[in-house]
Amino acid sequence: FILNAPSARFERALLVLYQVVGEAVFDEADFARAQDEVLKKLGAPEDARRVARARFEAELFRGTTFGRPIEGTVASVRNITLGDVRYFHRRFFSPNAAALVVVGSAPPAPVVQKAARIWGVWVRRDDVPFTFLPPRTPSSRSVVLVDDPGSPAAQFVLGNLWTPREDPAFYPASVAARILEARLSRSLPTSLLTVGYEGRRMSGPLWIQGQAAADAAPAEIEKILGLVEEFRNAPSSPDELAAAAKSLIEEYRAAVASTGGLCALALDAELHRLGTNFMASYPESIARSTVDAVRDAAKQWIFPGGVLIVVRGPATALRPHLEKLGTLQ
Repeated sequence: FILNAPSARFERALLVLYQVVGEAVFDEADFARAQDEVLKKLGAPEDARRVARARFEAELFRGTTFGRPIEGTVASVRNITLGDVRYFHRRFFSPNAAALVVVGSAPPAPVVQKAARIWGVWVRRDDVPFTFLPPRTPSSRSVVLVDDPGSPAAQFVLGNLWTPREDPAFYPASVAARILEARLSRSLPTSLLTVGYEGRRMSGPLWIQGQAAADAAPAEIEKILGLVEEFRNAPSSPDELAAAAKSLIEEYRAAVASTGGLCALALDAELHRLGTNFMASYPESIARSTVDAVRDAAKQWIFPGGVLIVVRGPATALRPHLEKLGTLQ
């Protein structure tokens, strides 16, 4: 939950936010309206890149909670009842694992005092055990083909599991991913390639996503696999290392330049238990990534053994070529 308000009215903002989170009231009319809004979003025209990514994560995290779309499906949202919402709020909305982050120009002492008075009445409940099943690391190269017969192009996503957010390897691995993206973009400038990752409490996803004409996509995927293997086995140049670190640090500084960015980073540090000095030490942690550390992180976290490949496009044209890349599902 995020609430923006003038710093001069921080006490009122703290009270309103507590009422939303801790004293929420769910009635039939509000529930029906919210359910209808979510169903409309789910029924909107699909974005091809988002669909490919969603299928990639569903396959990568198959058999775990993360294998299901966080926004739900039309069927699952329709099946939710008002009682389900009320139960979820009672069960999971508690101060046990919550963090309150306040960013602004208000003096810290009165903010802490007022926050303790307003939020201190929030009743703790029994801890909810952490029961998420860990995802399985891909052990071989597998290909998932999603048929889109009317499309002349193919969307593709390649990837594997990524380092947990609190792992010290997250920093050199992030630099490695940025260097790899630059190399891939230079080699395949027309494929709209992006290299992304998501740090989570458990292993998150690493992905390389792009698109190409259906008849060219298998060859581009094969070239990406070759470039990744080359990257994993050869050290990055000092110039590549410096450029990647500079890019990540500039992104971080842009984030902390806004109130919303500061709030998001502080909350990230709390939820992932990164320590109170995380925000101050992040640039240094990135800058300390050496050529050897980046290479070791790449070997461990970028296609270390198995790799999952998801391709969305005309199956008739793609299937014969994709069978050469791995086990086709």
